Amino acid sequence: MIQDNENARKYFLMIQDIIKRMAQNSFMLKGWSLTIYSVVIAFNLANLQWVFFLNAIIIIGFFWVLDSYYLRQERLFRKLWEKKVDLFNNDREELNKNLFDMDTKKIQSSLEDKQKVKNIFGVMFSTTECLFYLPIEVISIIFMIVHLT
Repeated sequence: MIQDNENARKYFLMIQDIIKRMAQNSFMLKGWSLTIYSVVIAFNLANLQWVFFLNAIIIIGFFWVLDSYYLRQERLFRKLWEKKVDLFNNDREELNKNLFDMDTKKIQSSLEDKQKVKNIFGVMFSTTECLFYLPIEVISIIFMIVHLT
């Protein structure tokens, strides 16, 4: 029993580390996207060519998709953690059968519709992602339109 508790504790720590890593990746992507965007815009303001604004829009779009991927993975692992904690509290035998299982697809398919994690495009247009990336994209489009006219 003590060994089972220790194994479960290690398993929960592994999941928490993965969640922390996904959140850190998302944070780093936001930093990199702002840095690269700033460099592209600064370079573009010196040259005033619309193609650089288009590049900025595309680059931010790539970062937006990648950031959404990491955010979705983080949410999936949070659901995995919640499910495994529930098993730990209610059905340790079932938990021990699937200890160290990191397959989030099984968790996603076992959830009710309200609890399911959205697909990557659903996550892309979540509040947190839109509040960060959408203003950058809109500003780039406005800059591009202003410089084209």
